[in-house]
Amino acid sequence: MKISVVLSVYNEEEILPRVFQEISELAGNLSFETEWIFVDDGSHDNSSMLIREFCSSFRILRSEAHLIRFSRNFGHESAMIAGIDHSGGDAVICMDADLQHPLTLIPQMAETFERGYEIINMVRRKNEGTKGIGRFLSSLFYPFLSRISGQELAGNASD
Repeated sequence: MKISVVLSVYNEEEILPRVFQEISELAGNLSFETEWIFVDDGSHDNSSMLIREFCSSFRILRSEAHLIRFSRNFGHESAMIAGIDHSGGDAVICMDADLQHPLTLIPQMAETFERGYEIINMVRRKNEGTKGIGRFLSSLFYPFLSRISGQELAGNASD
């Protein structure tokens, strides 16, 4: 089995060294092939340069890393779609490169996929990054979206 991990990047040069460290530690311990696809959504910092260096030096068995670079900012969704279009895995995991989504959950998601689930939606236990009015509005959003879409959506679902 091969898992493609699409990471959306926008001006993340500060956090990327930590992302690379976590990927390197994780990839060497996985029981499946991985493809790490970084999509730089028109960053103005050194994100692309750092990713390019990481991709060229990334040497972990059964794992590879690639960079897709946009000429300007097209938005998060466009970055995810580009990564999915370029993926070659049996399953695709979409994450933000700011470590808002823990990379350590990738083995659990892959295991769930192997059990036959085709869509896996991660849900935060706590919405710690949102406070006050933002948390209140978020608590209204998911029930509202569930109602108008006809699909039950869990609160604090990841994007």
